[in-house]
Amino acid sequence: MTTILNRWGHQINRKRVQRLMQKMGLEAIYPRPRTSRPAPQHRIYPYLLRGLVIDRPNQVWSTDITYVPMPQGFMYLVAVMDWFSRYVLSWRISNTLEVDFCLEALDEALSIGKPEIFNSDQGSQFTSPRFTRRLEEEGVPISMDGRGRALDNIFVERLWRSVKYENLYIKSYDTVPHLDRGLSDYFLFYNEERPHQGLNNQVPADLYLGKEMPIDNKNAIYLKSAQNWTLFTSHCDYAAFFRGKSSSTVMGMFAVLGLYKWCSSILAYRSSSNAFLIVCCFRRLYRVF
Repeated sequence: MTTILNRWGHQINRKRVQRLMQKMGLEAIYPRPRTSRPAPQHRIYPYLLRGLVIDRPNQVWSTDITYVPMPQGFMYLVAVMDWFSRYVLSWRISNTLEVDFCLEALDEALSIGKPEIFNSDQGSQFTSPRFTRRLEEEGVPISMDGRGRALDNIFVERLWRSVKYENLYIKSYDTVPHLDRGLSDYFLFYNEERPHQGLNNQVPADLYLGKEMPIDNKNAIYLKSAQNWTLFTSHCDYAAFFRGKSSSTVMGMFAVLGLYKWCSSILAYRSSSNAFLIVCCFRRLYRVF
């Protein structure tokens, strides 16, 4: 901000910009202090998912904590997810990083079913004897990510991205009750209505409850979509590129793109036959227009 103002001809230093931004309540959106802090005295369990083929509900559950920005500070959100179906079994919010809200989420999830393996990071909440004892009482093997390996828990990380960019950053909840209601609505939508490209456009609830056919070609979908996107980036005439492409091909490419490129890309595709479909799907999924 200071650099931009100086380039515009305003002589101002960083401290004044900082003071004025604080006075106006302006701040950048950025990751807060780490939510996964290890406790050296707690036992660390081995990672059990390496090379494992996950092909059924309740085979692997995982959990993680993320921060939720608020007008005054921030809250913490924990969720328990079924890896195969991406179904969010339970979630809780808290203004502290104590283990209690994680235990509440775990107890609710265990009231629905029981996993063959439970995976988490090495945060002190999940290595706490109270948390691991609860899983051991149920006879559930515990798996933990390697330190600094966020991709070991990739599906929950992807969930956090969806929650933040599809709901939290758009809604900007101003109170905790408002946040609680908003997250309740969003997770209901996420489980019951939101189709996932990686699930053959099924919704998590149908897959978790066994209402849909098993996934047998998700890797092929992503590979084909990635190839299409590589071809597209080298193509000059965007409208001509999309002419004749099927809707599934177009939407598969956007699954690879992710949310970040949607807005700018839609403008480039407006003359293609799939432009109206793209805009409608974007409005339905992300609710920002």
